[in-house]
Amino acid sequence: MRLNRKVALAFAVLALVMLANGAAEAQTTASQVTDNASLKAFVEGAKAEFEAITDVNEGAKLRDRLKQEGPLKSGSMFLIIFLRSGEPFIHGNDRSAESKNLIDVEDDNGKKVVQELLAAGARGGDFVEYHDGEPKTAYVVEYTSGITGRRFVLVGGWSQDVSHVPDRAPTQLPAPAVTASQVKDRQTLITFVEEAARVYREAVQTQGYSALIGIRNAFRVEGGDWKSGSIYLWVVSGGGVTLFHATEPFREGRATDMTRTDVNGVRFAEELIGGARREGRKFLRYHYDDPTIVGDEDTGSPKLGYAVSFTVANSDQRAVIGSGIYIRDTGTITSGCADRDIAASAVRTQSDIQAFVECAEAYLAEHGTAEARRAFNEDERWKHGPTYVFVDGIAESGTDSKTFVYPPDPSREGQVWGAAIDDFGNDLFYEVYRMTQAVDFGWIYYSFPNPATGRKSAKASYIIEVDWDGEPAVIGAGIYSRDWPGTCYADEVSAAALGADPSPETLREFVRCAAMLVESEGYFAIDELEGDARWTDGAHYVYVLDMMGNQVMSGRPFRVNGKALHEWGGRGPKNHFDGRDMLDMGSTFGESYVYYQSFNPMAGTNRPKVGFLKRVVAQGVPLLVGSGYYPGPVPATSAPSCADNYVEAAAVRTREDIQAFVQCAAEYAMEHGTEEARRAFNEDARWKSGRTYVFVDGVQPSGADSLTHVFPPDPSREGSVWGTSIDGFGNDYFYELHRILSLVDEGWIYYAFNNPATGQRQPKSSYVIEIDWNGDRAAIGAGIYSRDFPGTCDPSDVTAADLAANPGDQRLQEFVRCAAMMVESSGYFAGPVLSAAPRWKSGPIYIFGINTENGAVEFSGSPASFVTSGRIPELLFDGRDAIAAGALFGETFWYYNFHNPTTGEVESKVSFVKLVRAQGIPLLVGSGYNP
Repeated sequence: MRLNRKVALAFAVLALVMLANGAAEAQTTASQVTDNASLKAFVEGAKAEFEAITDVNEGAKLRDRLKQEGPLKSGSMFLIIFLRSGEPFIHGNDRSAESKNLIDVEDDNGKKVVQELLAAGARGGDFVEYHDGEPKTAYVVEYTSGITGRRFVLVGGWSQDVSHVPDRAPTQLPAPAVTASQVKDRQTLITFVEEAARVYREAVQTQGYSALIGIRNAFRVEGGDWKSGSIYLWVVSGGGVTLFHATEPFREGRATDMTRTDVNGVRFAEELIGGARREGRKFLRYHYDDPTIVGDEDTGSPKLGYAVSFTVANSDQRAVIGSGIYIRDTGTITSGCADRDIAASAVRTQSDIQAFVECAEAYLAEHGTAEARRAFNEDERWKHGPTYVFVDGIAESGTDSKTFVYPPDPSREGQVWGAAIDDFGNDLFYEVYRMTQAVDFGWIYYSFPNPATGRKSAKASYIIEVDWDGEPAVIGAGIYSRDWPGTCYADEVSAAALGADPSPETLREFVRCAAMLVESEGYFAIDELEGDARWTDGAHYVYVLDMMGNQVMSGRPFRVNGKALHEWGGRGPKNHFDGRDMLDMGSTFGESYVYYQSFNPMAGTNRPKVGFLKRVVAQGVPLLVGSGYYPGPVPATSAPSCADNYVEAAAVRTREDIQAFVQCAAEYAMEHGTEEARRAFNEDARWKSGRTYVFVDGVQPSGADSLTHVFPPDPSREGSVWGTSIDGFGNDYFYELHRILSLVDEGWIYYAFNNPATGQRQPKSSYVIEIDWNGDRAAIGAGIYSRDFPGTCDPSDVTAADLAANPGDQRLQEFVRCAAMMVESSGYFAGPVLSAAPRWKSGPIYIFGINTENGAVEFSGSPASFVTSGRIPELLFDGRDAIAAGALFGETFWYYNFHNPTTGEVESKVSFVKLVRAQGIPLLVGSGYNP
């Protein structure tokens, strides 16, 4: 090969490796190189600087520094960083060279120069002479990345023409489930970006950093899987340096301007990238230049961006990858909360409240403050009973915080609240102010008048920071739950209340409150549960079972406690569940509904019954607390329709989401017919995402007779029978499905099934509704695999390392709940394990336990971080008693600034705590991550 001219530009450090952390400039600069001695000094100085690299963000800037005139480049004197395979990782003078492998490049005399360069580096550093029109000299040395420990080859003074060397072909990456050309709406955008994050990370992990060249090329190919017109990808480091941009490569290696705003003043970089860092993923509507529209630079086009945070391979640092879709007049995106939309009347849980507020924030962003104020005050979608949207200004006190929207009393709008000291020690509005200094959205816990009861009650609200006509504000909504530990009011939660309003929600509240009594008093709760009229009213009462099936407490007086098997306990073929082990099921899932025939003492006949079980640990002994009711005719309006509670597959996070998802699927099948439903459930992203999908099975007493109508993980099964399918709880899944739907029209089924996301057989809870499928009885359903069921806290799955790699609120909750179960079962003996075992401690992620009675930190994976033991409320929350709030609500998020043991700095932190009892002492078990 012939070498004639020097190469010209540099490529991006898409690598997320080899990075600088404020290292000093090279002792000898490029402009000072005049001979071999100064050339060696220049390269050796650069080596010293690069080996000091410890931070991904500073190192990412290295690419930009190597190509710009300055200490590391002067005219024809520049640096090249080679991979040991012969590919330029960063080329200080020819960006195009970074897409090539130069291992066989020859000089004028046929010398394979790159092979000589690599060999010189391996010798510990040496000069290499070659001929490129005239005699020339390069100096080469190897160095070790301070972050990854990988070896690179640093070359100074080599200037060649490699235009004749063909580019390395783009890496043949696995085809994504949604390609760039298929991105049409919110859901396909989600899949596209998340697939890109997975493919990028897995390729680097398995193939090393040399794979980045091919990945970069693949991401840039117009018309390929990863780029199509205005649909493209970008990558930004955790510190805001652009590592890759498919359409604006000039940004690569430079700090992203997080203050950039669009024509409406939206700080889109901070909102989108920062939001993904904090929450793990983020949607944002904003305006941005559409590269396919001439003259779009000034105003930009409306765009919906989506970004996810992911762990950098072979390091503990993170980056953000994202893309977006332009919102055109075609109406491809019609709602800011298209994948999870809920009306006020359908709100039942905290998960519902979060979705409700996110929809309200999207409505505000789309329609403006005047229309939003009108809608929030007048439209039923936004207010129903105690559920409504509020908007308040952010200020350090209620004496300065304006009320912008307050539907219970619109006359307050435009005024300040005045000081609002709640039950946890300080001004509620100061708490909002303090919280928004750490995060842009999250939960706040306080006491507030409930407009439905007139009583001041505990309330949890989800809030999002917004702009309201140029003023900082929060938009939010809250929920008053009757089953938090401190709010099980006897006049609201009782057997009589269950009898007056028999429903799954009321039953769940009743059992959970009884379970808290058993948790706190253990077996001593028997006198209250069996003697207090609160817990027994006619056919409605509480019972407690041990894990052998023995009934140890019951509100039915003719039961023989401790001796008679309760109806759940029998294992024989004639019991209420025909051999199904309901005790095991209740213990595995922690909470479960059960459906069976039972004798109604008030009616004197056997009738279908709906029960609910909750697992607790009392005095170290696991127990199941339960109750039930006899369902009557279901009112036509009792359950919200899909129009009120809409969930797409990718938005499913909780069991409540699954119930709404299945309701929507059933309505879709009834409206569009079976053939269109089968096509949609198998093909449309609305109905399938990862391990969430819709199934339809025939309802028959055995899998030997039950036809599979829809099964997206394997459509080839459709039209055939499953065959007998004995699950982990004792009988044929299809028999259990038939048994349940012979008692109720819809409900929960609990079983073990293959998880398509992991390939493992795992416990699964599915919601099913009976429908007609071409004249046959069928069940339409969907399910969820939770990683924090008592029987599924897999030590290989729920770990500190996993949370560190994928920080976010959902993973944090799973991690803490699994740790809490360990404390419930082992008490204080769990402390040393939780403090030191690798499963529970990784970098800045660790478990702590705080005594709610005295505020003392009983155990912690980072003892030095809790030198403030006993003074946490005063120091971290400016006087607010967060421990008391955690004890009352049972589970709470905390937002504060705290010492990060990994960096040694004080940083914003999101923590989650759960109330448990250890040897009778109430503890808040918690952990946190740095957003």
